Amino acid sequence: VGMGMGFGLAGQMAGGMPPLPAAAPPAGAAPQAGEPPAPAPLPPALAPPFSEDTDSRWTIQVAAVTVKKEADKIAEKLSAKGYPAYVVTVGRGPGPTVYRVRVGRFANREDAEKTQGSMSGIRSDSFIVRQ
Repeated sequence: VGMGMGFGLAGQMAGGMPPLPAAAPPAGAAPQAGEPPAPAPLPPALAPPFSEDTDSRWTIQVAAVTVKKEADKIAEKLSAKGYPAYVVTVGRGPGPTVYRVRVGRFANREDAEKTQGSMSGIRSDSFIVRQ
């Protein structure tokens, strides 16, 4: 059974962060089998600078659930509102697989905080993590 809300910092699973998903294909390209569709771009007012530097990426985690359909639904709602949402699958040991719903990859924490602030009426239980 899935959990309806994201974990807070205390509820975050122990261990390191999973590797980043591969770069999204060009706009309009069909996703490969087994790959999620590329997230919709943010409106210009919400889109902070993005860094290709993998040592300085931040993201916003908005949910962690155990049902993939639930994670996909949350990500789709966020994407429809213009946020670059994606799902990260985390499966460790004998426990259930967890699907983390995240928004964006930011060059610094301040940019992530700006976007998180714009989401206050959408997902108030989100938190910022370093990837």
